Formats: sequence, structure tokens, C-alpha cells
Amino acid sequence: MLRLRRRYTVGPRDAPTRKWVIEVSPVVRLELLKESRLRIGWYACKLGDHISVKRCYRCQAFGHVAAVCLRDPVCGFCAAKGHTFRECKREGTPKCANCSVTAEDPNHEAGDLRCPSTRRAMETQIKRTDYGKNDQ
Repeated sequence: MLRLRRRYTVGPRDAPTRKWVIEVSPVVRLELLKESRLRIGWYACKLGDHISVKRCYRCQAFGHVAAVCLRDPVCGFCAAKGHTFRECKREGTPKCANCSVTAEDPNHEAGDLRCPSTRRAMETQIKRTDYGKNDQ
């Protein structure tokens, strides 16, 4: 029998579709990924790994959330210190606070999924995840 544990859902509550993040054993994960879909009743659900990276909406840094942040606010749109994304006038070209520090192309918002800094944080998260490779 397939054993899975529902962790949480992702996406707007009123949307017609949402992501369900489930937890399974490494062996079951490999079997599920061989298929591209999981049939549940009349539904054929797409399958894939879910990579989640914490990004603070206060300072834009990775690894923590705003509720525990002690740093000064940094805007997620213009990368200016002293105000947040909500307070920003959003004029001109966006500038990523993380890529500005790492000398990469900063011409995007901090929350952009194509951001090199976000991609690097996701790769780090993948490396830290135990996929059970040592158990097989």
C-alpha cells in the first residue's frame, strides 16, 4: 500500500487548482517520479519535487522569515534600505537586493524565480535534502 503524508497545500484557496505537497519514503518517491502523474479518482495529478526556500520579506535574505528578522528593512523591488516592498513606489527598473551583493545581474525583483541568487538557494536546499540515497 502506498503510504504518503500530506504536508501542506500551495496556492490561492479560491484557485481551481492547487499544489499538494506530500511526504513519501525515498523508495516511493523514485517510483512516483518514474510515472509523471498520480491518478486519484478521476484526476491525473502531475508529480515532481517541491523545493521551498525561505526568503525574508523584511531584509530579502534567505534562510529565515520576517517574523524573526532583526535586520533593517530592504525593499524587494528596488533594493533600497529603509522601506519594504509594500511601501515602495515601484518606479524604474527593479533591482534584486541579493544579486546586488553577489555582483550578478540585479535587474529583477528579489522574488523572481529566475533570480540567480534564488536558484543558488534552491540548489543548496536540494543538496541538504535527504532523498535516501545512502539507504538503498
